[in-house]
Amino acid sequence: MKINIDFSLSGRFDVVEQTIFRLVIGGVKDVRTIVALLSIYSDEVIANAIRKLVNYQILSANIEARTLSVSEVLLALMEKCIQQSRQLELSIETGIPSDQNKVFITDEVCKRQILNALLPEINTGFLAKSLDFVIYEEGGQNE
Repeated sequence: MKINIDFSLSGRFDVVEQTIFRLVIGGVKDVRTIVALLSIYSDEVIANAIRKLVNYQILSANIEARTLSVSEVLLALMEKCIQQSRQLELSIETGIPSDQNKVFITDEVCKRQILNALLPEINTGFLAKSLDFVIYEEGGQNE
């Protein structure tokens, strides 16, 4: 079956980390701007969230420029997910079916299979615990 793949940060990341990730994806890269936008949180909370995202290789930090960017491996993964649908052989035994021809992937082994299929030339196993995947049949979701 031809499928499309999408991903998001897993539940191991809290609301501050998820928000910072979304801001960086949306083009907000300056750390001072991010801190200002998240002024409801303390500087320590924001700094810990950024540290976690960088340590898990979700984001990259340029300390001199005080900017954040999406890590190279995540950029490569995004590029693969945006490309055309693909034919993949996956053993999806532990996904959570949905009513819209989507399967939410919960099994870490299956997540590793997806990562290996999308980026076979890069060791991406470390991302299996950091990302959640949704696969859906081609044409099964509004693009």
